[in-house]
Amino acid sequence: MSIPILTLATDKNSTTVDADRITIRQSEAGLVINANIIDADNNAYNLTNCKVFFGENKDGGKMVDDEDVEIVDRIGGQIKYKLNTAVYQESGDAWFEITDNTNKLIDTTTNFHIDVIKQANLPVENENYWSRAENMLIHVQAFVQKVENDFNSNIANNDSRLNDLVKKFNQQLENYEKELADYDSKYQKLSNDWADELGKIKASSNDQLSSLKSDYDAQKKAIQSAADNQLSANKTASDKAIAQVNTDKQAAIKQANNDFQNKLASIQSDYNSWKNSTIADFQKQLDKLVTELQNDEKTQADLKEAIDAANKAIANINNVDFTKYAKKEDIEKIHTLGNPIAVSTDTNPDTLCDPGIYYSEKGFNFGDKAPADYWQGKSYLIVLHGDRPDYSYNYFQQFLFQGTKDTYNVWFRGGYQYYSDSYYTFKFQSLKDIYGKLKQISINGGDPISPDDNGLAKLNIPQPDLSGLETKTDAKTAHDKLSADIIKNALPDFNHPTQIFKDVKVDPNTLTTTGIYELQNVDLQLSLDSLPGFTQTNATYGYILVVNNAALDNTFQVIICRQMHDFILDYRYINKTYNDYPNFKRIIDNSDYTNLFNMIQQVDKKELIHQSDDLATGTAYSKAHPNVLVVTP
Repeated sequence: MSIPILTLATDKNSTTVDADRITIRQSEAGLVINANIIDADNNAYNLTNCKVFFGENKDGGKMVDDEDVEIVDRIGGQIKYKLNTAVYQESGDAWFEITDNTNKLIDTTTNFHIDVIKQANLPVENENYWSRAENMLIHVQAFVQKVENDFNSNIANNDSRLNDLVKKFNQQLENYEKELADYDSKYQKLSNDWADELGKIKASSNDQLSSLKSDYDAQKKAIQSAADNQLSANKTASDKAIAQVNTDKQAAIKQANNDFQNKLASIQSDYNSWKNSTIADFQKQLDKLVTELQNDEKTQADLKEAIDAANKAIANINNVDFTKYAKKEDIEKIHTLGNPIAVSTDTNPDTLCDPGIYYSEKGFNFGDKAPADYWQGKSYLIVLHGDRPDYSYNYFQQFLFQGTKDTYNVWFRGGYQYYSDSYYTFKFQSLKDIYGKLKQISINGGDPISPDDNGLAKLNIPQPDLSGLETKTDAKTAHDKLSADIIKNALPDFNHPTQIFKDVKVDPNTLTTTGIYELQNVDLQLSLDSLPGFTQTNATYGYILVVNNAALDNTFQVIICRQMHDFILDYRYINKTYNDYPNFKRIIDNSDYTNLFNMIQQVDKKELIHQSDDLATGTAYSKAHPNVLVVTP
């Protein structure tokens, strides 16, 4: 059985009560009422910021109030309600109640009658149904308002109709009183320890309800008497007289409604007072129990230990600000040799110009730019950003690492990106060729001698002619002089550097001749901003490696030293022709990443990690943001 779509008006004065009737069977379930609510002008009722409840008064005196009404179209006033099982128990008059967001009743629809065809074997529920307890007050308000509207709609009816409405109102009022008494009973069951106090409240509530009923009965009789007198005096009285009677009646009903609401508010206030007083008494009992427990030393010690542990746990929870710690996904963004950026074997390294550590299981796709001795195997590529102040290109440096069972290879190259998908890269050079094997050697400016494949340059130095020397002293002198000449003209190494700077000022911009320069307590004439990793420029010990490329007019410099128990390896390219002396850049190794993780774990109350391009910018940012961990290259 389906239910036709209902059109329900909120203008009760112009709509006949019980205008709609629907029929349902007790054996049915899941029936849905679809309704369109209209206002006094027959326009769709705007339900914006409203709630809708279903209300019904059963013929047997029970009530249904359900908040599970779905608003299908708020602007169009369309609603949908799936009948609760309580609706199937008995026939009755139903309507919909409209409240605002604070559950204040603002309007009701006209009644529609629900005829229930009973089923012999279906048990009848004896309980009222409320979707929430506080809806009872809204339901009472709606019922009182609907009684007033029913009076308005039936003012022209005969005495019998008016008596029926008054009788129905009295009957429903008694039902509400019974419901209030029933709720009192339920509260009494939940509060056996405080039965006396609740009994007082209940008695007070019953007295107030009795007084309310008496007041309302008196007003109802006055209204009935006035209506009877008016109807018996002259049925053809003027519209003005009828309107006056209607006005008086409405004022009387409104006053009765106000009095009823005031009584309900007074009952609620008394209950709140009783509840607060009862809670206070219960708290006193708890306090007394705590005092008695404290008299027992063992219990006191155990309780104090438990309380201290709980307070400590609560304090720890309250004091933790999880927003000031790096999240797991933030840590995962930090790429190391143990957590590189994985790329496929089809990746062209020319496109890897963003700083990072990249790894390919089966090598990179170099094409014809693959370095010598490279094979398609496990490869690491570290990309560092570079800079040329006189160009706007995005320069980068790439270090390629590949190891085998017996050896390893390290290559280096530079490049830059000049369009979104266009790159210029130099040829890869093996660092073993740059810093390992000997290039060429020349003695006293003679013809250069190239080393063999193992980097060995064989020098054939003729034995000196000592025939003219007459004594061993002369031979020794000649031998020492020859040894000094050989040492002077031999290739430099770390034990025999090209030049030693000791206790002097050294400007690295002037070191452009290939060689190894040892620093002993020198004062570097560069700022800390241009030397990443340095904490001071004076009292510096270390080496500066210089490789000059005359063809390109480029000089590659590497600074190796220790400062504050930290190993520093900085590098740069300079070009004297263009007066280009960029800042040094630091090569990062596994220990640096380990230190970074240790710093993250040790830093207290840091909100996040900020990556800075250089030390100066990082220092400035750290001063401006003291709660931020700043990481510089």
